[in-house]
Amino acid sequence: AYLLVVLGASSRGGRALGLSLAVAAFLCFNLLFVPPYYTLLVARPVDWVVLAAFLTTSLVAAQLLARARSEAALAENRANEVERLSMLGAETLNAGRAEDALAAIAGVIRTAVRALRCEIYVHDETTGTTVLAAESGVARTPDAPRPLGQPSDSRLVEWVATRGFAAVELPD
Repeated sequence: AYLLVVLGASSRGGRALGLSLAVAAFLCFNLLFVPPYYTLLVARPVDWVVLAAFLTTSLVAAQLLARARSEAALAENRANEVERLSMLGAETLNAGRAEDALAAIAGVIRTAVRALRCEIYVHDETTGTTVLAAESGVARTPDAPRPLGQPSDSRLVEWVATRGFAAVELPD
């Protein structure tokens, strides 16, 4: 029964709860079922083996359940990523032109990260300019939407284009 409590707590509450309940169950087992009763003393050496086996079993079970939960979460994240990549591939293959494919990619990215807007810029090494190549989502300003092919006015976009690092702008 104590092992079932440890396993149930580990599956619901995680590793820390499972390990702490394993120690608590070990103490309860010692107090209630190992003579002399109602003390933490152990009279026979064979009882030490029983207690050690119980503690080891409960700790290992809690650890294995925590690892299984972590691996299941990782597998779910990978499945979601594969789903997004397959959606990206399907949208790209359905586009007739490269510009349409970029717009579809922007839409998939915006949906995947739950953003209001996604813009894709292309950096021209020869001229040193970065132009808006595709966009998806809510317009920046309702009165003046930006046409495609217009140079970027954002310092963040220029910084990313020149250095090659990823960046995200999160306006409040």
